[in-house]
Amino acid sequence: MALATYADIQTAVAAELHRTDLTSNIIDWITLAESRINKQLRVRQMETTQASTIAAGVVAVPTNYIELKDAYISSTNPYRNLERRNSGWIYDRYPTRSSDTYPAYIARQGTNFIFGPYPD
Repeated sequence: MALATYADIQTAVAAELHRTDLTSNIIDWITLAESRINKQLRVRQMETTQASTIAAGVVAVPTNYIELKDAYISSTNPYRNLERRNSGWIYDRYPTRSSDTYPAYIARQGTNFIFGPYPD
């Protein structure tokens, strides 16, 4: 059976169930399946570029953020790639949170990305 429309998917699930008392739940199951797939799926079409300026040592995590693929400082020539670390690692190695130099590391902490060393 070709699954060309949403109705086709509902019909296919109903046929697979062989139970008429569960047809009202099919829409919920499809929604749950889509949610689970979207949490695990990573494809090129989901990628986007975000250009941001570091302010007060942080950059806000973008809306609809899923995962960081690459990060770099573009104000240097050549660009400087940032290595991902966890926030604890950055705070342990760079406890002074005041203007220092170009960062080499990036981590997510809550709704922000933080950097180590602290960016100037």
